[in-house]
Amino acid sequence: MDNDVQARYEKEMMEFGVSSPLTTTVATISMLNLMCFVGVVMKSMLMNKVTRGVYYETMAIHVVLCGALVALNMPLYWALFVRKDKGKIPDSVTVKAVVLALFISTVFFLL
Repeated sequence: MDNDVQARYEKEMMEFGVSSPLTTTVATISMLNLMCFVGVVMKSMLMNKVTRGVYYETMAIHVVLCGALVALNMPLYWALFVRKDKGKIPDSVTVKAVVLALFISTVFFLL
């Protein structure tokens, strides 16, 4: 076992390392979820207080669930954007996930 792998194992860090279709799919879905959550937060910040109250009354459970999914995916976001070791998600997967998520969100925005 490599010393680098052993160090990540002892720190209880997830090992991503290789590119696969499953990794790309999971990263894309996670990026879509992050984009939706950021969009909801930005939209609510731009509303006035009366509209914001009505918006949160109808969408409260959706915002909470989306926030929970973002919190659960934090190790994945960390591996996509922050980590610099060999166990991180490859840059090719990160680029594919961001491009696919932007494409999907743009298509659904235009519909």
